Amino acid sequence: YLLNHEINMKSAPGRGSCFSIIVPRCKAAAVKADTYDFQTFHKRWLEGIQILCVDDDTEILNATKAVLERWGSHVTCLQDANKFDEITASGQDFDVVLMDYQLNDNHKGLDLLKRYRQRHDNFLGVIVTAEQDRQVEENTVCLGFKYLAKPVEPAKLRATLQAAFIDRNLAAEAGP
Repeated sequence: YLLNHEINMKSAPGRGSCFSIIVPRCKAAAVKADTYDFQTFHKRWLEGIQILCVDDDTEILNATKAVLERWGSHVTCLQDANKFDEITASGQDFDVVLMDYQLNDNHKGLDLLKRYRQRHDNFLGVIVTAEQDRQVEENTVCLGFKYLAKPVEPAKLRATLQAAFIDRNLAAEAGP
């Protein structure tokens, strides 16, 4: 007897052995299930995050805004460099800046992100572009920004943002 439970064994040479333990039944204690709403977490994982989207294509802005708002973020959309400069000068902080690489007003998104960094150092900058130039990607990454090639599917955007937030959190935990 082990813990007052009956132990049995049957064995036959050349055939193997069988072991069993007889345990009395008991009623399980009622345990309250965790009430955390995982579905809401996955849908609203960017709750409270301020995002600025700059693109000269209204359809892209509207689609990106819809996805980001569904994920819980507050989204501001702009279509040109002048409005970007105004909002940058106003001192408004954004956690993420999604920037088209080539705007219609002949401004480069990478230059705008560099200007934004002069006033705001703690943000995630992401260049989003249809430009298929390896040099653009290398310059973007070299400057510490993320790079996404168009078309940007929601899963690709989510993966890029999540990875960047993880990297940023790890860097913050490591300290100076």
